Amino acid sequence: MEFKCRVANQEDADAILRIHQQAISRGDCFVQSKSEFKETVESKVAFIKTLKTKDNSNIFVVLADDAVIGWLFLSGYPLEKLKHVAMLGMAIDENWQNKKAGQAMVAHAIHWAKNDSPLKRIGLAVFASNTPAIKLYQNAGFTIEGRERQEVLLPNGEYTDQVLMGLILL
Repeated sequence: MEFKCRVANQEDADAILRIHQQAISRGDCFVQSKSEFKETVESKVAFIKTLKTKDNSNIFVVLADDAVIGWLFLSGYPLEKLKHVAMLGMAIDENWQNKKAGQAMVAHAIHWAKNDSPLKRIGLAVFASNTPAIKLYQNAGFTIEGRERQEVLLPNGEYTDQVLMGLILL
């Protein structure tokens, strides 16, 4: 299947929220717990608007049959010395994982960052237990730059490391 990626708009807030809630409920890929997650459609609309006002930030969605099945944001730092750096966060609907939707979205975001932004570096943090995501990022050119040992307490009571990854866009 071929996926279409585009910049998110305010009308995507419902789908972005639904996919984020789904990922939070699983408990294995975001540091927020289900009880801490207080986002609403309105807060997602505000987030979309905020990211789109900065030249070093953006938010994208990936579509299958015209339905939003995932999202990815690049949030650039506001400080002058770090304005060339953005942090990446993303989620894919669980029914579309491991079907190349994430790969398409990451490639789309990297293309935007290289060609339409002042970004020279993208960073991210991913749970060490999330090996499919680590592989996805490595295949897109990210390298492992560090590890925060036993950084995250999972819902099952076990700890997992947080892997720090980066991509230099030069």
